[in-house]
Amino acid sequence: MEHIYWALVSDISIGLPAEIEAHRKQYEFFRSNLLTFMKYE
Repeated sequence: MEHIYWALVSDISIGLPAEIEAHRKQYEFFRSNLLTFMKYE
């Protein structure tokens, strides 16, 4: 597992796309779960 970490950290062509994908998933989670408001009735 550690070798995967170092590969991601040391090789920007692998690490950067992985970081972008992680942030995209995080954004989608927060957008759908925290920024969704229920209608007040």
